[in-house]
Amino acid sequence: MDSETANNQSPLVWFIGGSDTCCGAGIQADLLSGHDFSVQIATVVSAVTAQTASSFEAIEAVGDDIFRSQIEALSINMVPAVVKIGLLANSAQFTIVANMLLALKAQLPGMLVVFDPVVKSSTSGHMQSGVTRTDYGVLLPVVDVITPNAHELEFLSDIACDSPTAVLKACAALRHQGVKTVIAKGGHYNFNDAALDLLVGEQHILLSSPRIQTEHQHGTGCSFASALASMLALGYPLEDAFVVAKAYINQGLSAATGSVSSTGQLSTGSIAHLGWPKSRAFFPQVIETGELAKAYAIPQPAWPLPKAAFKDCGVQALGLYPVVDDVLWIEKLLNLGIKTMQLRIKDPKRSDLEAQIKKAIILGSQFDARVFINDYWQLAIKHNAYGVHLGQEDIQAADLAEIQLAGVRLGLSTHGYYELLRAHQLRPSYLALGHIFPTTTKDMPSKPQGLKRLKDYAELINDYPLVAIGGIDASKMSAVARCGVGSIAVVRAVTQATDLQQAVTRLQGLMYDEDIQQSLSSIGS
Repeated sequence: MDSETANNQSPLVWFIGGSDTCCGAGIQADLLSGHDFSVQIATVVSAVTAQTASSFEAIEAVGDDIFRSQIEALSINMVPAVVKIGLLANSAQFTIVANMLLALKAQLPGMLVVFDPVVKSSTSGHMQSGVTRTDYGVLLPVVDVITPNAHELEFLSDIACDSPTAVLKACAALRHQGVKTVIAKGGHYNFNDAALDLLVGEQHILLSSPRIQTEHQHGTGCSFASALASMLALGYPLEDAFVVAKAYINQGLSAATGSVSSTGQLSTGSIAHLGWPKSRAFFPQVIETGELAKAYAIPQPAWPLPKAAFKDCGVQALGLYPVVDDVLWIEKLLNLGIKTMQLRIKDPKRSDLEAQIKKAIILGSQFDARVFINDYWQLAIKHNAYGVHLGQEDIQAADLAEIQLAGVRLGLSTHGYYELLRAHQLRPSYLALGHIFPTTTKDMPSKPQGLKRLKDYAELINDYPLVAIGGIDASKMSAVARCGVGSIAVVRAVTQATDLQQAVTRLQGLMYDEDIQQSLSSIGS
């Protein structure tokens, strides 16, 4: 499901969990998190608790009949994009939820299930009556993503998680029970200086954040899983949901405060809920190399990564950026005054490949233009190219350090939050954000980003020139430019134009009308 359904309604998330009297965790935290991400919400209450952020007093599970009736009521006409499960208070609730999810998934194959297991409260109160690993085993095969902390991972896997190797084994044990993806939250581990969060599934991702020293941590687990579920419901891929959910928690912990009692004492508080995270300071680091990455079995790049930043482009706004497949186009565009362009030849067996690249580089130098070579970084280095453009898959395969040492500029494609952070850490010459709209010029593994996401990305990272790419023609130029990017890549808008000069003039005019120039004034030139 994408960010909005066909009738322009926000997607629906079911939250199943316990009620928290102090509103810091459980269903109340789910509600606050879900509203922060603008999803529709429905709830199923599994238990009523008596607790504060610093003490746990009592819990009572709701009766089986009313628990089942809540689910049946929602099933009538409230179709979920995601079901997020928190506290299940007894064995019967595990069976009821597992059966419900099996039936729902048969009707809604695209529906996702996020499970945040709650073995005990953050104040060490036991939350479940007679629940065993066998009960969890009934539910796990229908779970898409599980988000255990250290204690929960140890309980569910029966493995002492006292090292990275043990954490990996525990995650593998849960996947063996049927869970598709395990996110092992790292806040409780004491063998890492930073807070490390590990995703193990089809992907293998390690995120690192500085530990935030605060005693006001009530509700962090619930809020993380709720943010993750909301992001998935909005149509974001799992890696993006993971990154943003972590940023949401870092933001909330940084602003968390306690409450003052009638005697004037400050009590322990809950995580703050402050909306969609916008500040890069709260976003985690993607760990891909080094001893930590090796310890957590993160796939290593084929070559050492560069230690220095790539050469910059000299300007922040790269302007109109045609992407073409033949040096003849390069020559035509240079003669029309275009200063940024890319030669993208898809066929590596093309007989004149090197000749095309060599001539494009020479022409770029003659016209003092920024000509980037797509993919063929070895040839770009050989012929002293201005720059090379690479995709995310090339980060693992290309010798980025050699490109950087050769003084060749680097542009990197990104398709969401995770890839944006990953690319940012390499300090490239520019970042491409895409694909913004549906496109037929290239097979894309991701969904179109749309204008809202483009604007969010541009606000998050603006250290480099930003290039919007994918399905952009004259009708969309102005709207894209208003999202805060200083460059727009076009393909068919140029190559299929009946009058190239007229098309270029029109595209540039649409990109740089007076209103847009004012909005881009902070980008510079």
